[in-house]
Amino acid sequence: MAKIPARLQSSVLVDVPEETRSSVLLNVQLQLMLKRQDPTVATFILENIQSPLNHGLLEVFFFNYLNAENFVSLVSLLELCIEDKQFIPSNALWSRYLSLTCEVFSLEGAKLIFHNVIDDYKFVVQDCSAYNSTHPVPFLVSPDSLSTLAMIFQKNSEPQYIIFLRDYFRRFYSLYGHRTTFKSISISLVEAYCGAGDAVNALRSFKYLCMLFRDHSNFQARSDYLETIYSILNDTSRWRVNNIRTNGVQYPDWPEELKSEDDKLQDSEVKGSLFRPIDAKSNSTRVFATLDGSIQLNDLPMFDEFITKTVLKHMQSDSTQKIPTLMKLIKSNHYMLTTFIVSGLASNNYFAEALIIMKKLQLKHLDLSLPVLLKDETFLILFMNCKRRLNNPESNELHNFDKLLEFNDYINELLKFYFKGKERFKKPFVNPVIMSIYISLIVDGPKFQSSILESNLTFFKNKRQKNDKIYLSPDDYKKLDQVYDISRSQFKDLVLPN
Repeated sequence: MAKIPARLQSSVLVDVPEETRSSVLLNVQLQLMLKRQDPTVATFILENIQSPLNHGLLEVFFFNYLNAENFVSLVSLLELCIEDKQFIPSNALWSRYLSLTCEVFSLEGAKLIFHNVIDDYKFVVQDCSAYNSTHPVPFLVSPDSLSTLAMIFQKNSEPQYIIFLRDYFRRFYSLYGHRTTFKSISISLVEAYCGAGDAVNALRSFKYLCMLFRDHSNFQARSDYLETIYSILNDTSRWRVNNIRTNGVQYPDWPEELKSEDDKLQDSEVKGSLFRPIDAKSNSTRVFATLDGSIQLNDLPMFDEFITKTVLKHMQSDSTQKIPTLMKLIKSNHYMLTTFIVSGLASNNYFAEALIIMKKLQLKHLDLSLPVLLKDETFLILFMNCKRRLNNPESNELHNFDKLLEFNDYINELLKFYFKGKERFKKPFVNPVIMSIYISLIVDGPKFQSSILESNLTFFKNKRQKNDKIYLSPDDYKKLDQVYDISRSQFKDLVLPN
């Protein structure tokens, strides 16, 4: 450890009062250690954490020594400096620290960022005004960084932090302009609730997430709808610009059409007794469907696992109302929950129940077209699980001819129901992957019928996307050629070996 030579101490402290002499010596010693890149400088700062070390020297230390290799240990030291020494890092240092936090995926680092930049603990008070999130922030955290922080908290099942990240995002950024980021944060929230075992809020957040997607409704981009969207975008853009300029947030100035019932309730609370967000916090707000596409099973692996376990437990119970209970669960949340429930049923070999739920869902939602209600992914999940079931050597019951015949009839009924959703619509098209799995299933079946295959291939030919073809594995193509002579048929250019 670097020390000040005795012969220099008298000249350094010539005009320094006695009470500050020790402080000056410590800071000079710290400066010498930094200049010489002394490896024990972190230990020196820790040992003298209660002493008045110069903040500028601390800033230099953290800039020089903060890297991915020693990140975890220096996080604790930085936190101690902020709390015990009231050290205020510069925006440049926070930016460097934030970048490293996202790089090493550190929970401790993310929490320090959260409590000092996102939701500054110095501004958290019990006697809150109308709304929270009104405290100033040192600088704007980028959307990509917010998304990464949300994934860090998701990995560690900390949904309460992600809620504030989402609010921070809404305060300064446009949902429409940063759709990918808002989707990522919303997905992280659902997954974090699942990790924390909070089923109620996981389902509630899932419902909110589903409402963001355009493909979850019979969406038509009418001119009057677009005019409304552009008007709201203009109003909220001015609101966010004002938030950035004033470094605050004024929720009561939101356009009325963007306020949820909880927002309006808070407005009324302000006029009477003050609303306390520390006791009650809104998790909902009204948004327009701005995300293209649809939620996918792979987007929510933990939620998928949670639903699968829930479905299996329910199906193994003594309940006599298994299907009605699952239908009620879908109705009370969002119809896109069907994909996850079907996945849970199919993965546990409840194929008949999965198809019953899909057909009942169609009758319950006559306001939605079948391609919107039941996505290709839902049918693909069922067909893939049928393939798994047929190829499983432990499927002893399928070795029985009658059972195998019944299974083959189920596959044809499933494809027929899938085609039903395509008959009256130009889009979406028939999925060639589903056709490929279907053919691979029927060629191994006990009762191959050429007429049914020809009918299905004709339907696909008329409802496919341009140039789409069905590709089979070499073995499946060989089997099909043996039972149907596909290589010489009218469909020889439609069905090809992979």
